[in-house]
Amino acid sequence: MTDRAELIELCKIAQHLGGPQNLSAVGIGRYLRLCSPEVVLAMTDDIERLQAENATLRSVMEAVVSEIPFAENIKPGNAPGHSHNKPGIWDEDNGAKAGKDCAWCKVWNFAISISKES
Repeated sequence: MTDRAELIELCKIAQHLGGPQNLSAVGIGRYLRLCSPEVVLAMTDDIERLQAENATLRSVMEAVVSEIPFAENIKPGNAPGHSHNKPGIWDEDNGAKAGKDCAWCKVWNFAISISKES
């Protein structure tokens, strides 16, 4: 990503050229719509913070998924400790829950999927 000094310079160029719409002269006009250095720096800080938070959450999910032991009889789609006949769906003998999505299985499957994303 472009460093902060370059972003500030691009904003100055945009302001000199009459605003962000004229940034096409430097090749980034359609990507940079708000062009005050303060806004760009705040957005950069937010992006960096969110990227770090995302990486932390993914690593936590990966650790959780890797630490829970898997039994051979668990069907893919079921969470640990669950043995739904149809993975992730409550069985007919579960009263009002029968046929509905199992929340724990949904959470578990989501955790598995995000732990595998890069």
